[in-house]
Amino acid sequence: MIVGVIGCGSMGSNHVRVYSGLRDVHDVLVYDSDPSAADRMLQYGAHSFADLHDMLQLCDMVSICVPTPLHKDVVCAVVAECVPFLVEKPIAGTLEDAYVIDSLDPNPGSGVGHIERFNPLSNAVRDLMSCPRYISIRRHNPGSSRVSDTSVVDDLMIHDVDLVRHLFFGCEPDGVQSSVSDGVAHALLSYDDVVVSLSASRISANKVRDIVVECEDFTIVGDFMTQELLVYRKPDTTIFVSGEYRQEQVVEKILVPRVEPLKAELSEFVRCVREGDAFPVSVEESVQNMELCGAIKHDRSSCSCGSVGCCQRR
Repeated sequence: MIVGVIGCGSMGSNHVRVYSGLRDVHDVLVYDSDPSAADRMLQYGAHSFADLHDMLQLCDMVSICVPTPLHKDVVCAVVAECVPFLVEKPIAGTLEDAYVIDSLDPNPGSGVGHIERFNPLSNAVRDLMSCPRYISIRRHNPGSSRVSDTSVVDDLMIHDVDLVRHLFFGCEPDGVQSSVSDGVAHALLSYDDVVVSLSASRISANKVRDIVVECEDFTIVGDFMTQELLVYRKPDTTIFVSGEYRQEQVVEKILVPRVEPLKAELSEFVRCVREGDAFPVSVEESVQNMELCGAIKHDRSSCSCGSVGCCQRR
C-alpha cells in the first residue's frame, strides 16, 4: 500500500513516523504547502511532492493533518480523486463545513481520527463498566501555541465526547449543562440516572488524562497516558486494629496491553482500506461529536427543544 500524508506539522510527522514502520505500507508520500516541512519527513524515508494532485494520483489512501480550518477543502479534493482518507479530529472547523463533508460519498475505509477510541484503556473501561452511576474524565494540558485555531472544547474535550457518546453509551445525552471560558471548559451530561462530568483545560501546569467510573459496588480509575487501570472494590470486612475498627479495601490492577494508540489507529485504517471495511469512527459519528461540542459551547440547558445540535442546524 502507498500512503500519503497531507500536512507535515506535529501531527502529520507522527503519522509519517508510524506509517513508515507498518509492514503493509510500502511507501509514504508527503505534501505540505511549506516545502521545507515536507522535506523534513525525508528522515523517515518519505517522498515529498510539490503538487498535491500529483501525489494523490499515486496514493492508495491518505491522512489529512492540515490545520482544522482547511479540512473541508482538502477532504473535498481527496474525495474528488477517489482516494480513501483519514482526517484528524475535529472533522472540520465549523459545523457547516462538517455537514459538507458528511454529504460526500467517500471511498470505503474513510473515517476520522479520534485516537482515544484506539487506546486499549478505553475499551478496557467500557468492558468493566457495570451499572455506572458517575463518570468523570479530565483532559488538561499546559498551554501550547501549536493549536490556536480550535476551541478547547473542539480540541481537547471532543476526545471524551466521542468516548462517552459512541463507545460508552451509543446515544445522545438526555441533558447538557456547561461552563466554558478562555482555555477552560466543564460539561455535565446526563444519561438516565448516570452523571458524566467532562473537564478540559489549556492552562494546566501539568498534563492530565484520567477517568473515574463509579459503579454500584466498585470504582474504576484509569490513566490514558500510562494505560494503568485500577478497580477499587467496596470493603466487605471490618477488622479491629490497635483499638480501632478498619475496613479492608480490595484494589485490583487490571492488565491492559501497552499499545501506541496512533499506531493502532493507522494500522486499522490501512486494514480497512485494504479489505474494503468501514473505519470504526465514521464521518457521521464525528459530525455528531461536533454537534454535541456545539451544545456544550453554547450551554443548551436553557433550550426548550431538547435536541442536541438543533441550535447549530438552524
